[in-house]
Amino acid sequence: MKQILFKIIFFPLDLLYFTADSCIVTWRMIKRLLKKKKQQRCHFCQGESNQEDDHPVRSVLKYQNKWMVTLLTPCVYFKKVGKRTLGFCKNDGYMTRPPVWVPFITVGMICFWVFGSYLVLRGFSSDPDNFGKNFVSTFAPSTLGEEDENVDFLNQTAVRLNPERAERYFLSGLKYFDQGKYPNAQVDFKIAIQENPTEANYHFHLAKAYRVMGQEVKAIGSIEDTLEYDPEHVEAMLLLAQYMENREDRVEALKLAAKALELEPDNLMAIRMNAGLLAAGGEKEKTRELMDKLYAMDGKNPDTLTVLARLEMSVFQDMETAKARLQAALSLKDDFVPAKLAMISIFVQENQIEKVDATLNEILVLEPDNLEALRLQAEMILNRYGMSAGLRAYTQLLNRFGGNMALRLRYAELLLRAGKISEGKKLAQQITASREPRYERAAHWMLAQMYAQVRMHDEAIQHARSALRLTPSGQNIHLFLSQQLMASEEIGEARREAELALAQNRQDLRAVNLVTQAMVLQDELDQAIALLDGLLEEYPDSDTLRMRRIEILMQSDRWAEALPDTRMLNAKYPDNAPLKNNLAFLLARSGQDLSKAQVLSVELAKAFSDNPIIMDTRAYVMAASGQHEEALMVYEGALAKAGDNVVIRYHYAKSLAALGRANDAVRQLQALLMINPNFPQSQDARTLLESLQGENS
Repeated sequence: MKQILFKIIFFPLDLLYFTADSCIVTWRMIKRLLKKKKQQRCHFCQGESNQEDDHPVRSVLKYQNKWMVTLLTPCVYFKKVGKRTLGFCKNDGYMTRPPVWVPFITVGMICFWVFGSYLVLRGFSSDPDNFGKNFVSTFAPSTLGEEDENVDFLNQTAVRLNPERAERYFLSGLKYFDQGKYPNAQVDFKIAIQENPTEANYHFHLAKAYRVMGQEVKAIGSIEDTLEYDPEHVEAMLLLAQYMENREDRVEALKLAAKALELEPDNLMAIRMNAGLLAAGGEKEKTRELMDKLYAMDGKNPDTLTVLARLEMSVFQDMETAKARLQAALSLKDDFVPAKLAMISIFVQENQIEKVDATLNEILVLEPDNLEALRLQAEMILNRYGMSAGLRAYTQLLNRFGGNMALRLRYAELLLRAGKISEGKKLAQQITASREPRYERAAHWMLAQMYAQVRMHDEAIQHARSALRLTPSGQNIHLFLSQQLMASEEIGEARREAELALAQNRQDLRAVNLVTQAMVLQDELDQAIALLDGLLEEYPDSDTLRMRRIEILMQSDRWAEALPDTRMLNAKYPDNAPLKNNLAFLLARSGQDLSKAQVLSVELAKAFSDNPIIMDTRAYVMAASGQHEEALMVYEGALAKAGDNVVIRYHYAKSLAALGRANDAVRQLQALLMINPNFPQSQDARTLLESLQGENS
């Protein structure tokens, strides 16, 4: 019984031995026949001792099923010796002549293993009905479908155009696509393209199959092929516009969407996309025009009404109209989930938390796996119960939707906010390795901001550059890079990044500030003023640009040039405290109108009695009027609140010097030059210090 059990258990292993040994015996048979010999060395007996009759053969002891050996060689036989079964060789000299059926056994065993492996793989396949087709297509897709054709799919030069066959495979691909069998659809679309490579529609449907499978790069490549063969393929333009929008290249996205709308003015998808892109760009009038057109054409569609409602909320902040649109959508289809999700935003604005909870529950009853609703629920838990509860909610979501990149990105952000830096950084770095451009960019951007917060500027710059590589037109990233490079004292690089941002939006004050700041640090004050003058010619009504110009002029001691703009802005904004303060200081500094400077400084001192900058201006006006003793008291009060402010200390030193207190003035000048040796009036301070030290000596 034990021997029978062993024979059954070890039968698969014996089959492996049997296959290998039969191959070796067959190969020796072939060599013997080629050499025209009558016998060959026995594969089993060779190397064994034959000093005695019936010498034992050790190499056959690996078999449990001994009959397999006898099929391969006639010179080995078996007999029991005690409790063991041993193999013995009947021949001397190890020479034998195997049976003629051994080659057939070899061929049979090879076929057995090949087809056995095929059946096992087919059994584990997710699509066993089409496993053979998919398997063969891996090596030669063009051989599928017709036995009389054997065309290498990769050898395009050998292909003859066959439109009928192409159409047949295209229709087969559409069928697979509708069934959700996207890999099969891809194979058939590729064959159709091989047979008719200039048919744009085949490339477009292959792009759609790639898109569903998340293969973004391949999808974009196929869309570009579509547009190469049909430059006016509207659906391809719109799909490519969606990809460009996801990559935050809204300029290119809008260009494509606008061309699609020009080609098909009544295309609802083109109208919707143009409206969304124009809304993101702040083009409210054009957005409203397209929204009205969309409503007139498709106002009875719940999906269209929901899109219009979202635009009303996000662009025009018109909650009443948005609510009316959503209610109309729900009256047409009371279980329309997108409209219910949009209603939640309305309820949040109205602070109707009970309705938010009720609507979320309704959605999750209709669609238990609706990720947007589940994320809203997790966000509500986060807002109500704090970070720990929010992280638990997101952990549960990740257990269900772990492959969702947007979810993982948000979880990484929460980990970083919760102070779990190592976990958050690890997850964000995994996302950067995902090679999905949209999420890879967002993860790099998140890491850049995290490193910036802890003043690790080099790491922040590295991740920001990676984010910029994935979003070449990212103005905010250029600005961020400029700030980080400025902090790392790489002024030239900081200026270059700020100039790139400014080129994208000439009215962006952040970019203007960074560019002019870099110019000031590079001692190019005239260029900074020239840049601002040029911008003011383009945008003469920009008060923020004019304010920046005043600031630069004051830093460079060009008081007379700053005064006219300051007067104008003060007249325009009489209640603006910084402007009033600047005007008082400039009037005192230029000596043009000390009485008005007195009035302005007194008004400011009453309104902002604890502000050291206001106190400095008040003291400066007093000193300009010759009231140095009174000015010293005000300066001392300002320094008590802002002792590291070198400008206040410099003004204080000047008043001390005017009163003849040279030693005190020298100490103040030495202190301020130690605090900041390069402040805008540092050269004047050194000149005054040298003259006072010369008097003392």
